Amino acid sequence: MSVTWQMYVDYIKAKGNIEDVMIVDAEDCNHWAGTPDFMLREYTASIVQEDGTDKDELVNEATNLLKLMSGRGRPSQGLRLNGGKKQQILRAFQDDDANTFVVFGKVMKGGCCIAGAGKCIIVATFDELKGHSSAGCNEVVVEMAKYLLQISWPSGTEDASAAGTSIAASSWQPYVETMLVGKGDIENAIICSSTDGTVWASTPDFTLKTYEAEIPQEDGTDVTETVDEAKNLVQLMKGGPKPSQGLRLNGERKMQILRAFEDDEAGCYVVYGKKMKGGCCVAVSNTAIVVGVFNELKGHNSAGCNTNVTELVKYLKSVNA
Repeated sequence: MSVTWQMYVDYIKAKGNIEDVMIVDAEDCNHWAGTPDFMLREYTASIVQEDGTDKDELVNEATNLLKLMSGRGRPSQGLRLNGGKKQQILRAFQDDDANTFVVFGKVMKGGCCIAGAGKCIIVATFDELKGHSSAGCNEVVVEMAKYLLQISWPSGTEDASAAGTSIAASSWQPYVETMLVGKGDIENAIICSSTDGTVWASTPDFTLKTYEAEIPQEDGTDVTETVDEAKNLVQLMKGGPKPSQGLRLNGERKMQILRAFEDDEAGCYVVYGKKMKGGCCVAVSNTAIVVGVFNELKGHNSAGCNTNVTELVKYLKSVNA
């Protein structure tokens, strides 16, 4: 399954400190996806002139945003979003860490962060009356822009403008990097298809493998069998009989299955696994299986790992993914 631009919008919103968000084309500000009724608009407004007088002018928010994000100067009509009041531009600068141009805007009890992300621009607003912070909003937007600048966009999808248009399956990777490993208590992670176990995203050199292994039988003997970790994982997460070869990940030793149950709070099927000085949490959404592995030698704990995995799956189910 591929991720849509709307799922990126939903993900950014779910990170918190965001009121509204949109993703637009960096060349013409064509709207790709956004929260409901949040977009760049065109309208007539009274604009303060240099001599202090007001004059009715046609405001094209998209044109103004393009000029601002080009770094070639600020538009005379200022920064305006969704037909709202002009935002004070606190800062417009090249973020060397993220390697992109970023703008911080401010209005009464709120503001925005805008960042270039290659072929698109991410625009997000925050509302202090809802407990949002500018720092939190800035972090989420710049983090996503930085990620989008690093991935390879496949031919035929990079200029997709429809909100429902999908981009590469590799775009599941930000969920691994930010909502799993990035939150702590997870050393390695996998997101794969719940249908056939195809890996969509993972931490480096961590995947589902197929190999020969000595498998203990019911009579106490060992028999060489072909282990298909993906097939076994899919079977396990269906909630039926546990695979005879057990829970195995990345060609490593079998994990002890501590618990396999329906988590009513998260609304998903969950499995807890344990190995020496570590373990895993596995949960399944409508289309994906999410695996998080923790390492106690690195200070991780099972509770944190479990929370990160089930929170992501709960979110994925909320967007029917």
